Amino acid sequence: MKRLPRLVLLTLCVISIAGLASATTWTLSNSNGGDGYVVTTPTGFQLWGADNGVGSNYTIYIFTATAAETLTLPWVYTSYDCCSSYWDPAGYTLNGGAYQLSADNLYGSQSGVLNISLNAGDNFGFYVYSRDSVLGRGEISVTTTPEPGTLALLGSGLLAGLGVIRRKLLL
Repeated sequence: MKRLPRLVLLTLCVISIAGLASATTWTLSNSNGGDGYVVTTPTGFQLWGADNGVGSNYTIYIFTATAAETLTLPWVYTSYDCCSSYWDPAGYTLNGGAYQLSADNLYGSQSGVLNISLNAGDNFGFYVYSRDSVLGRGEISVTTTPEPGTLALLGSGLLAGLGVIRRKLLL
């Protein structure tokens, strides 16, 4: 079996390092002793508000932007509270401010797309506010897939690498 060309190995290393360098570190917090939590997936996360009877509580999932960027984030909010979405609203937070995305006094699910531009150093994330932390949780699901330009660049790099491998193996 022929060895992979050094160029291909170098390309794969650069892609791996670039993926790690652009990784965002998110932090989960609960105020007032709430039991809110997050479930991460390969394409995003689900943030669940508190439901342990502690009273008013913010469950926040946040990161600090390392560079200026524009994000397009589809979201779906669902209230599992018996008495409407008023009791567990959700939204996003930017530099300490909270901006509600869900509508009050609705049952079931709501959805939308958040388009937001961040500057390096901005603190950005999502929250679920539990007014009473009883009778059911609120939950916001957010899709955080890479932007199409990044995917196209990665795809073209991989295709070029495969072409080099194929050519070397056929020689």
